[in-house]
Amino acid sequence: MKQIKISSFPNKDIKNFKNLKDNREKIINRTESNNVNGEYIVDKLAKSIHPSYQKLLIKNIIEVNSNTKIFYFCNALGDSLATFRPGQYITLMFQFDDKFVSRPYSLSSSPNDALNNVYRISVTRVKNGIVSNYMLDNLDIGDVIDSLSPSGNFYPSIIRDKKQLVGIARGYGISPLVSIAKSIEDKSLDKDITIFYEANGENEFIYKDELNRLDNTSNNIKVIFINRNNPKNRITVNMIKSFITAKFTVFACGDMDFYDAIKKELSVLNLGRKDLRLECSHSIDETKNHIKEENTNSKARKEFNIKVFSNNEEYNVTCAEDQTILSALELSNVRVRSKCRSGECGYCRSLLLWGNVRVKEGVEHRRAADIKFNYIHPCCTYPTSDITIKIDN
Repeated sequence: MKQIKISSFPNKDIKNFKNLKDNREKIINRTESNNVNGEYIVDKLAKSIHPSYQKLLIKNIIEVNSNTKIFYFCNALGDSLATFRPGQYITLMFQFDDKFVSRPYSLSSSPNDALNNVYRISVTRVKNGIVSNYMLDNLDIGDVIDSLSPSGNFYPSIIRDKKQLVGIARGYGISPLVSIAKSIEDKSLDKDITIFYEANGENEFIYKDELNRLDNTSNNIKVIFINRNNPKNRITVNMIKSFITAKFTVFACGDMDFYDAIKKELSVLNLGRKDLRLECSHSIDETKNHIKEENTNSKARKEFNIKVFSNNEEYNVTCAEDQTILSALELSNVRVRSKCRSGECGYCRSLLLWGNVRVKEGVEHRRAADIKFNYIHPCCTYPTSDITIKIDN
């Protein structure tokens, strides 16, 4: 065996490392001090693909039933729309009735539609729902809405998720699964999907014609409609097994009660954590919060004061014990950042300077460092005493 001699290069490397700072300063000092003019091409490209804000123009509105409409948007400034992953959502922002409010809505269009300057969402009326009622009763074709760029972690991954997907949805939770199915149809997503879709009556199935078309024209897409008017009709493990024999990843969309039922039903399958994906339940549960917020006549509800520091402004806001801090701020016209409204994204992250709060079980998504240094997510946090917080806009 040939003997390998120890090189003298390590010593040379150590010497270069020691002189790294001095050598770097010499290079910097030889460089002209004039600023670079203009914008880097890569920065310009990144901003066009992932803009922070977009102005969306309503191109069309389709009435599905008396309580649901489908909205089509394009970029109001004529630019292309930000791209996204199938299953993500956009956050729409509104200013009305002395309130600044925002709401996330899952996109039912595909990423390829965005390349053709089209976003699509569905909005369903909920009793006392502030934004849903405003959109259904007041918005018309030609109106412009401010929006944040697409966000969310509820999308299929080539590496993480199985080839076979199982979509489970109830009511208007179907939107992200429609987006995923459309992406499978146009070959931008290499997956198979079987969708089990529950609704309370034939008239409550949103995108039914489109889902039937996808089922009929694509070998990779299967849709099973389940009419809940018959109490015996519900999604079961046996039903899923009757259609699927391969290993699969579940993508479920609905409210917390729906998730509890689905998790209980699927528990016999011993799915791994990564194989049961739940969409943020922002829409329904946040609406429930607003129902409580508007019921101000209840004497049993405790109310607390929130002192808010935002930039150079100071506010004092009243918040009930069963009201999220974010909701109280919005109803008092305090402008605050928010996206998912379920505690997951951290976009509304704020500093708790004083006081006590609580977070419901199952929605605690803060990092350990945030908990240690008293940062909270106002969208899923409730006061248990008077508090003082610092927020960023």
